[in-house]
Amino acid sequence: FPVTIVKHNNKLATSFENLGRRVLFYAGLGALTGFVEQIYDIRGQYEMLERSMGALLGDFAKGSALFNKIQARALKSPFTVIDLSSAAKQLLAYNFAEGQVADTTKRLADISSALGVPIERLVYNTGQIKAKGFLDSRDARDYANSGLAIVPMLAKLYTEQKRNGEQAVTTSEVYDMMTKKMVSYGDVMAVINKATNDGGMFFDFQAKQAETLKGQM
Repeated sequence: FPVTIVKHNNKLATSFENLGRRVLFYAGLGALTGFVEQIYDIRGQYEMLERSMGALLGDFAKGSALFNKIQARALKSPFTVIDLSSAAKQLLAYNFAEGQVADTTKRLADISSALGVPIERLVYNTGQIKAKGFLDSRDARDYANSGLAIVPMLAKLYTEQKRNGEQAVTTSEVYDMMTKKMVSYGDVMAVINKATNDGGMFFDFQAKQAETLKGQM
């Protein structure tokens, strides 16, 4: 009788062991299948973005070249290829020149990384300013809400452009200039470029954030 019980228990244990192996096998197979499906889905998104860039540039070869440049830069960024490519596509839609897109995308992504705000938000604001040709109080407020103190930065830029001995430009004067449409898109980009150039407060911030655990994940 005890021998029968032992045999029965051994058989039951073996059955459970086999069942466990089956569960692990099918779970692993399902995970692998899901992973492959994700790869196809992401690759499909890559192709759509690449073709969209080509359509906006009127040349698919140029679109592929721009996409490849964005893809290479994403290796040292906490953003995905899709994030950066979508931002670049938005800039193209705002009529940024082909030669400006990759560089502007990098600069706005550096600022986005530093401030912790969505890059598409900065792209939208910058695109709106480019479309109008000047900075108004609404766009300045949107930048400020993102953490980008554009008005004080402009005041500093204008002060640096003055000759020695001239009075410093105040933020109040910058606001007054905005009401008269005197703060140009070029001035805004000069501030953004200065902040993201070597030595600027946002210089190469994507690479810095990419080194964090979240960025690596």
